[in-house]
Amino acid sequence: MDNSSTRRPGELTKTGRRVLWASLTAAILVTAACSTGTTSDSASGEGISAPSTLPPFVSSADEGQPTSLPRSIGFPQSTTNEYDNDIAAGLRAGAADTGMELQAAVSDGDPQRHTQITDQFRTSGVGSIVTSVLDPAAQEPGLLAAIEQGMAVQTVVMGPSTSTANAPQYEIGKALALAARDFIETSLNGKATVAILNIDSVESVRPRYQAIRDVLGDIPGANIVGDVEPATQDSQAGYETTATLLQKDPQIDVVLGEDYFGVGALAAMQASGRDLSKVFIGGTNASNEPRDNIAKGTAYRAVVSTSPAIMAYSMARHAADWVDGKAIPQGMCIVPLVLDSPAAVTAFENDMNDLKGTYENPERLSKYLTFLGSISYETRDQWFTDTWTPTTCSDQ
Repeated sequence: MDNSSTRRPGELTKTGRRVLWASLTAAILVTAACSTGTTSDSASGEGISAPSTLPPFVSSADEGQPTSLPRSIGFPQSTTNEYDNDIAAGLRAGAADTGMELQAAVSDGDPQRHTQITDQFRTSGVGSIVTSVLDPAAQEPGLLAAIEQGMAVQTVVMGPSTSTANAPQYEIGKALALAARDFIETSLNGKATVAILNIDSVESVRPRYQAIRDVLGDIPGANIVGDVEPATQDSQAGYETTATLLQKDPQIDVVLGEDYFGVGALAAMQASGRDLSKVFIGGTNASNEPRDNIAKGTAYRAVVSTSPAIMAYSMARHAADWVDGKAIPQGMCIVPLVLDSPAAVTAFENDMNDLKGTYENPERLSKYLTFLGSISYETRDQWFTDTWTPTTCSDQ
């Protein structure tokens, strides 16, 4: 029996990963060997600075003429962590549904290797490049060259680009903190001892932690006894940091941070012998293990999803539209979605296991993404020279 239809986005067997890697590597080498290169496209112009607000995107089926760009997407994948694997899964599904080819290769977080992969895709010829932020200074020249060649450059949280996906970071933190506030008021009699496990060293997401501090600062009975950045961004660091904080203050009953920190925090709370019915752990990004914990009714009570699979699926659909000469959004605003119950987790996973149905149903899609602005191959001189950063996904 084939269980691929029920496997979560980004989950592959070890054999599947080896086959996928071998296939994609072969595709890249064959395409590069047959390439004669691409020329620059002066119609791309000098671009514009990303505006603070964008109008709603309105699609037009009869807009533009098909381009001569290849029906292919290049994806230099930064890592094989769950988030990046979900992006790969979404791109793969979207490419399959639109007759596009997906070429992908993993850079393992090496900026030089990432740049080389991007340049290989660009010179071999693709219609779109999709990439997330790794080292913006190293990535910029290759992305500028791709824009100059007329490709759709779709990025996550960085510029330059023809289209950027980004989330209102302050709203992400606020949504998580409000979920914690509700628990504090209803289950802890308005009083809580709080630990924040931040990643303030990552400038782009720093606003989410400021939002957490702002919301908690308005709760008279909330006392923040720890606001620290763990040594590494993984669950083990979350465990070690929480365990250390519990030694200093065993009464900590609220822990907020990235979702992988929360996994470690839950383990530390369990090891401490705390009454977990009076503990709230919350995180951002909504990867598999935190969702599982919420579905089981553990002290891991809420995550704020940034929905990478449907984001990437949309990018693949937009890549096909670009090649076909149609307009695509300039900005893809990622809606902060709170998952705080088994029912919410189930609804989310059902949508992620039906990416095509979710994308093609405006009501379902609006839970995850808002499309803003408009750009096409014909209007490609309106590409963004810097990072588009939304403050909200509504009332633009």
